[in-house]
Amino acid sequence: MQQEQLTIVGRGASWYACPFEGEVWGTATCLGTEGMGDKRFDKVFAFDDEHYFLMKCLDIAKERAIPVVSTKRYATEKYPLVDIYNDFGTSYLKNSISYMLALAIHQKRNSLAVYGVEQTGEYAEGKPYVTFWLGVAVGRGIQYSVANYSLPHRIVPDIQDVLDKINAPKLKLRDFKALAVSEDAVLVTEVHNAE
Repeated sequence: MQQEQLTIVGRGASWYACPFEGEVWGTATCLGTEGMGDKRFDKVFAFDDEHYFLMKCLDIAKERAIPVVSTKRYATEKYPLVDIYNDFGTSYLKNSISYMLALAIHQKRNSLAVYGVEQTGEYAEGKPYVTFWLGVAVGRGIQYSVANYSLPHRIVPDIQDVLDKINAPKLKLRDFKALAVSEDAVLVTEVHNAE
């Protein structure tokens, strides 16, 4: 059965590009963020201890009957942490985005779109967790797109096969901006045409 694309939204600047179509999961704090409060969310996720801004956002979720997924006592839907651990053999989770990605992968979603997840500044410590779960998604055959340049956009296992398939004789390996290279994979963030 073909599932529709799941959209995951954080509060980073690229959230503005999100069409808010199909199934949408967001961080609970999206509900209290200017310009986002009236957007449609099917679920929101929160894993922080209670604080004023979060509680305000949770009140909005309650008013709008949006499920709040969490491991905390304020959850209206419990996060399946044990199931996640049993599926992946790890609980490498830090921020709400990493929890959302892990759950989406666990649910065997076939396509993810990520918006508002820049993972810079005060949120930079969460970046390894987010990129880890994007790697797990690739390993499980799940396609994803990211609406910013601070996270990997795609992983290309064999660059030459890709170049051959798109019939790009003027595009060479040196034209790729790669974050990491190993014997069998290149993590690609941008493609630059040599012309």
